[in-house]
Amino acid sequence: MKRLAVVGSTGSIGQNTLRVVEHLSDRFRIFALAANSAVDRLAEQTAAFHPAVVGIRDGGRVDEFVIQCQKRRISIPEVVTGEEGLRQIASAPEVDIVVSAAVGAAGLSPTYSAVASGKTVALANKEAMVVAGELLRKTAEKSGARETSGLADGQADHSRFGNADEQRTGSHRSALAVRYPVGKDRYHGSSAVYSAFYG
Repeated sequence: MKRLAVVGSTGSIGQNTLRVVEHLSDRFRIFALAANSAVDRLAEQTAAFHPAVVGIRDGGRVDEFVIQCQKRRISIPEVVTGEEGLRQIASAPEVDIVVSAAVGAAGLSPTYSAVASGKTVALANKEAMVVAGELLRKTAEKSGARETSGLADGQADHSRFGNADEQRTGSHRSALAVRYPVGKDRYHGSSAVYSAFYG
């Protein structure tokens, strides 16, 4: 059973990642969810997946999150806030795979923390590689972090960090823009996240 941290869980890619987890609940469990400020949706996800930890980048929304959890009569998980909270989630020793799905530069810090901690990363945030690709690659060389290129039958198929898309596409063009139609076996979202579950 692989334990996941989904950073950017309330965005479109994060939501679709959770749909995949629902279908593969015998292989994956959500350890942590993180969002910027969409606490109503985050509370819904907490009710569905029961994470041990929730990260809210906007610390001013914590009280609202607690109220939303109370309305749903669910246990309130540990809550961490701000950039530091997202870094804690991404580097937590309990986490096997970090899905980096936060939009834009907001995903860079937790992605770096995941890589520095030697995690397997499903990178759905191409900005991180555009802005700091060389730093992430060098850090991964030291930490042993890997990028997922498939978890077929629950077995991780890794590549050196920053090379998973290159290997799949045969070029330096990121495959992250590829979209899959919603259906029984496919989901909207980045190919990195799709491949992380289906190979």
